[in-house]
Amino acid sequence: LDFAPAGRRHELRCPANHGRVELLGPPGAKAEALQLADALRKPDGTIVTIARATVTAVEELDEKQLPSGETLPFRVVWLLADDGLVRWSLWNEVAVKYGPKQLMGQNVKIKGTKVKLFRVK
Repeated sequence: LDFAPAGRRHELRCPANHGRVELLGPPGAKAEALQLADALRKPDGTIVTIARATVTAVEELDEKQLPSGETLPFRVVWLLADDGLVRWSLWNEVAVKYGPKQLMGQNVKIKGTKVKLFRVK
């Protein structure tokens, strides 16, 4: 990415008590607020609203076990960025409600997602 040092990746996380998905309609529909590239420039841990992102892939529903032993529904959605893909993690009811049928190929507005920055080995 032009705005991240080499070897660094971004991920957006949609925690259980944050975040919503709003379908915007077909490509070209007007959106407002923060663009995906601008959201990825924010510091790690920042909660952002992304005006528009295009979903390019939606993985199957999975379950992840937390350190507490609790198991939660989990899904990975891939968003198109300027030079690649950005991983968007969905948890709990959001992961269950929004699958390939609802998201694939859609432009979405993402409210209240957390920017997670990590180094790629």
